[in-house]
Amino acid sequence: MIMNLYRCMDRSRLLFDFLYFSNDQFDYDEEIRQLGGRIHRLREPKNLLDRLKLSKSFLTSHHQYSAIHVHDLYHSGLYLLAAWMSGTKIRVMHAHVTRPNLRLSPLARLYQGLTIGLARRLATGRIACGRAAGQFLYGNSTPFTVMKNGIALQEFEPPPLHRKSEIRKSIGVSDTATLLCQVGRLEQQKNPLYSLEVLHSLRLQGKEVMLIYAGEGRLRPAIIERARELGLTGHVRLLGSRQDTPDLMFASDHLLLPSYYEGFPLVIVESQAMGLSSIVSDRVSPEIDLNLGLVRFIGLESPARWASTILENSATRKVGTTARHQILREAGYDAGQNLGQLYGLYRVNP
Repeated sequence: MIMNLYRCMDRSRLLFDFLYFSNDQFDYDEEIRQLGGRIHRLREPKNLLDRLKLSKSFLTSHHQYSAIHVHDLYHSGLYLLAAWMSGTKIRVMHAHVTRPNLRLSPLARLYQGLTIGLARRLATGRIACGRAAGQFLYGNSTPFTVMKNGIALQEFEPPPLHRKSEIRKSIGVSDTATLLCQVGRLEQQKNPLYSLEVLHSLRLQGKEVMLIYAGEGRLRPAIIERARELGLTGHVRLLGSRQDTPDLMFASDHLLLPSYYEGFPLVIVESQAMGLSSIVSDRVSPEIDLNLGLVRFIGLESPARWASTILENSATRKVGTTARHQILREAGYDAGQNLGQLYGLYRVNP
């Protein structure tokens, strides 16, 4: 979401820099540098107190930053406390999820609850990607602003039809196969192993079907192993982090999002912009459905039900591109149009 805004903004008026507690390289590092941003790297904190000290020390020694924008729910209050202690005047909290991570330990859930309470108090700007995410983080009595997860709509103009075959060939998928895709981090929240069970159910019915993953994460080895156990190795492509997500969506027949929890997943905005049918976990906020007939919500109890929905669902690209994009634009999902909200948060003159 931030990168979509970053690409559209007038960087003579506003520029983001980024702070990592890691020396690892990440997907957008090179693009950030090319766009004029800087990446500051701190060592991995030893504990929570060390994280607070490192954050405060950095902000105290870098007074050129007039604002801090926090996206990390788990440590949100801690970072805003460091900003308050260092004298940072503009402290923005951004809500991205609609429910707590119940897979955390009881102690971790207690900490998360405390840090959320702290964030509510210390934030000078409270924004959310959707109404449900805002109500979860800020409650019903604290005012907040909804800033839609806008995208660069021009990137989701379907290419000429012959490109579909070319894209599929480049990733080892035939023209006749039903192609499923899952786009996003290969982490527990996204539940990528579930997509393998859906694929397995379809293969048991003798269907010619392939599954591609576009993203990296800690569950990559587990996906490889589970695919091997199910006899699906030849039907799965792990493509890693990709910059050509619109092309992959254009080449696919269905997008899967079996997440345990989400806020307002940008990938479903993108899939609707492309006109791609999406099968989505019912734990995702229904706000994401823009009523284009492209999104189906299903529970996570039965992969076979997901498979049946895929076989029944042919609702792809029913609404023309111009009409789809106009609907998204009017609903607030054009990143270029969202910049005014961002400038207001940071008190940048229009």
